[in-house]
Amino acid sequence: MLLVESTEYVGGTTAYSAGTTWIPASKHAASVNPDDSSARAEGFLDRAVGERSSIEMRRVFLDAGPRAVAHIEAHSVSRPIPM
Repeated sequence: MLLVESTEYVGGTTAYSAGTTWIPASKHAASVNPDDSSARAEGFLDRAVGERSSIEMRRVFLDAGPRAVAHIEAHSVSRPIPM
């Protein structure tokens, strides 16, 4: 596998978003955007991405994203950050 960054910043869009990643329809999404839903996200991705990725890939992202967030949270230990 080869990853090539198109800017001097490592991390793609997360380099511009303070390390955050958009995962629509996760259990946390509604607290940020009450109108969040997989259907709304699918429509947004269809308009924003269009032919640059397959609809199947976008649907896998929409289906697997919330499950990935839940899995990571269920298998992570929360520790306070030392000050």
